[in-house]
Amino acid sequence: GRPADRPALLPAAAARSACRTYPPQRARVRGTEGAQASMGDDEEERMGLLAGEGVYGRLTRGSRRLDEARRTALESEEIGLNVMTELHGQREGIMRTKAHLDDVDETLNVSRRLLQNLGLRMQADQFMLVLIAALLSVAVVVVTYVKMEKLANAIR
Repeated sequence: GRPADRPALLPAAAARSACRTYPPQRARVRGTEGAQASMGDDEEERMGLLAGEGVYGRLTRGSRRLDEARRTALESEEIGLNVMTELHGQREGIMRTKAHLDDVDETLNVSRRLLQNLGLRMQADQFMLVLIAALLSVAVVVVTYVKMEKLANAIR
C-alpha cells in the first residue's frame, strides 16, 4: 500500500493523455493516401500511449525509490536515536563511575593524612620512649653511684 502522506500517482489514462507529444493530426488526403494517413495517425496515437505508459512506469519506479529512500532514512533515524540513547546511558554510567572515583580519591586522601599523622605520633612516641629510657638509665647510674659512695664511706 501507499503511505497516507505520499501523493497518489496519476492514473494511467491521465498520465498517458498528459504525456502525449506526437504531432497534430495531418489533414486527411484523398483516396488510399487518406487510409494510409489514418493508419499513421493510429500508429502515432499508439506511440503516444506507449510513451505515456513509459512515463507512468518511470513515475512508479521513482515513487518506489522515494519510498525506499524514505524507509531507509527512517531506519537510519531510528538507529541513530538508539545509538544516541545508548551513548547517553553510557555517559551517565561514566559520570556515576567518575563520582564514585572522586569519593574514593577523597577517602584515600583522608586515609593518607591519618596514616601520616599516625606515623608522626609513632615517631614522637619512639623518641619519648628513647628519652625516658635514657633518663632512667642516667637515674640508675646516678643512684648506683650514690649508693656506691655511701657504701664506700660506710666501709671506711
